[in-house]
Amino acid sequence: MYQIIRPPDHLKKYIDNFWWGDDLDLPQRPNIYHSVATSKLELLFFDQGIYSHNNNGKKEAIFRAGFYGQTTSFSHYYASAKRTTIFGITFSPIAAVKFFRIPANELTHQRIEINTLLDNGNELSDKIFEAQTFQQKTIVATNFFNDGLNELHFKYLAIEKLILSLEQTNLKSIPQLVAQSSLSQRQFERTFKELTGFSANTYLKIKRFERFIEKASARINTSEHKLLDIALDLGYYDQAHLNRHFKEFTGSNPKAYFQNAIL
Repeated sequence: MYQIIRPPDHLKKYIDNFWWGDDLDLPQRPNIYHSVATSKLELLFFDQGIYSHNNNGKKEAIFRAGFYGQTTSFSHYYASAKRTTIFGITFSPIAAVKFFRIPANELTHQRIEINTLLDNGNELSDKIFEAQTFQQKTIVATNFFNDGLNELHFKYLAIEKLILSLEQTNLKSIPQLVAQSSLSQRQFERTFKELTGFSANTYLKIKRFERFIEKASARINTSEHKLLDIALDLGYYDQAHLNRHFKEFTGSNPKAYFQNAIL
């Protein structure tokens, strides 16, 4: 079971959604979760059960409450209990600077225990775990982050506007973005990486990949021909271009990925 609640309007620029996952109905035990590359930062609370991840051939338990940074990598996580329930918060790329006052690139590829990033992380965790329903947990998290909004330094404002526009419009070339930012190439790249955790080139690659996943997941027909049509519309040059990025970000090819998603 998977549920989503959207944040209130004043938080939508910084929080994508609150979500609740429960693997009780899944047939496999232990359940294996395959995570893929993402432009988003997540904060996860393992309400019941916990996952482990494969670290150089060894399974290591992950934090009961912690941050999972944006990444270009894919990973496998293994459920260590018969049932796992998770409350999650998916942040937009600019949340690291807005809420936590640190450059996003310090979180890229990182798994960080909640107390390392939040002085009052234990307080938030306790309230999340004490709340009985998904809706109650969402209210706790919303109230917490209402109090954590910080003003962005003026140097970030132009890039923030560009990043937010990329969520609504077609992806642009880097020269176009630099020109719109009114910054030098060097200033643009440094500020962009601090806000998103990635170089502009890498960020645009991941955003194109995420849009492909979103559009393809909404289709009933995921034949190779239909997947290629979607890819071409998003700016992939050909099947080889799509396959190369898909392999990098998921460890699989598009056809196999969506076949497994359906099963």
